[in-house]
Amino acid sequence: MKHSLRRRINSFIGLLYFYALAYIVRAPSSAPLLVLRMSIFIALLSIIAGKDYAVHVLSGTLVALAFGAGLSQFSVDVNALRVSGYRYLLLNTPLGPISFAVATATGMSLLSFIGMSVFFIPWYYLCKPSALGLFELLVVLALTWLCGLLIGFLLTVFIKTPHVLFNVTDTVYALLVYLMPVYYPLKLIPARIRAFTLISPATHGAVLVREIALKGHITTPGNLEALLAAVIILLLATSKLTKWRED
Repeated sequence: MKHSLRRRINSFIGLLYFYALAYIVRAPSSAPLLVLRMSIFIALLSIIAGKDYAVHVLSGTLVALAFGAGLSQFSVDVNALRVSGYRYLLLNTPLGPISFAVATATGMSLLSFIGMSVFFIPWYYLCKPSALGLFELLVVLALTWLCGLLIGFLLTVFIKTPHVLFNVTDTVYALLVYLMPVYYPLKLIPARIRAFTLISPATHGAVLVREIALKGHITTPGNLEALLAAVIILLLATSKLTKWRED
């Protein structure tokens, strides 16, 4: 039992190390370039919106990175595993489906996690959240990340061609993040179409992170419940449409 547990732990760590090598060690410019791209985007939004919206832009950045880690990065990498020899190497681990999924998803999200940690610093400096606020922030970002992962994974179930998947995930990300009130307040959306923006998990995540930033804690638990419901629905859909170690 002890040997089996140690083997599972080593396999879990090995998967994380595999992705750390792929994304950070072998491509050390990846993380700085991601931060640079997001910094340019944030600077552009700040110039257009003004300094009064700095907190909104930074809050949206944290949510966008968490959501995009799954929807964009994870989905494309899962597809790459399917068509490469690494698929057989990784699936021969003693890990069960949940442990394997957690390790793989975490490893594939390393770049986004690095970007989030960088942009968290100015967000924290501007907002100065309490310990409760920080805990709520972690919960919201984790749920947003899970939503992105599950949507991205479901896309890989139906789309097998890598370049098509890449274009589709970019389009879906643009629809669920750029067109939604993620980088700006929900109140800027006309009231008659505001309800349609709530279809995006990123919208709920952004509303919650802005509340933590501006009010110190979550004041609309309905958005948190919506995020949790989205995760449950997506998990059920994933379990229905896929199976472990599918050929």
